[in-house]
Amino acid sequence: MRKGNHRKLQIVVVMMIAAVLALTTIGGSLAYFTDTDSATNTFTVGSVEINQVEQEADGTDYVNDPEEKVYMPIVNAQYPTQDENFIDKVVFVENVGENSAYIRTFIAVPAALDDIIKLSFAADTDWRINTAQTATIDGVDYVVYPCTYITPVAAGDATATLLLGTYMLPTVDIKPNPDAQDAKQFCTPSATAGEYTFYDWDVEGEINIVVASQAVQSQGFADAYTALNTAFPNNPWA
Repeated sequence: MRKGNHRKLQIVVVMMIAAVLALTTIGGSLAYFTDTDSATNTFTVGSVEINQVEQEADGTDYVNDPEEKVYMPIVNAQYPTQDENFIDKVVFVENVGENSAYIRTFIAVPAALDDIIKLSFAADTDWRINTAQTATIDGVDYVVYPCTYITPVAAGDATATLLLGTYMLPTVDIKPNPDAQDAKQFCTPSATAGEYTFYDWDVEGEINIVVASQAVQSQGFADAYTALNTAFPNNPWA
């Protein structure tokens, strides 16, 4: 970024399991807001019950602190999780029911910002990130990343960690948009120095990164994909 343009990109990020979101303008901090009511925020079939767990990197419960969880472009692009501006958000799913279950989690990023805000997935686990999909949630277009846990999760057990957190690319800058009466909007440098691509997303608005989880009994199914695709042919917002 150029000198003089080192402004904090302050956006509110919502990490939720719910399929219904309330989009409100908070204008300022960028943080995750989480809904812990798993009974209404997960989708299950076959007498199973799951709970999405959200934690800090040290294993403590996730703390929603908009004053501290502020996105700024990272500096260490090679190792983003080690960067001071990386936002910790550890996500995995517990099977809190009485039956073994197959689990799938969808993470949706606003399509207009999919090349700016990146997800950091845990490595070397039984999670498989499948072909990206699209969905419209509350009138906003999203890129949806389906993540399937290929191993049945026994009652009382949990999946391995899926998400470590998220971060903003170092190429992000804020510049006045001459076509929007100097409104400050997201932009990234183009191939030509001094030119920018502006996104139709106001910095003072709210960005929702949405997480939805599905689960189905493992008994009677050959594998996770067969089970989940039978129980849930589409993503939660299709």
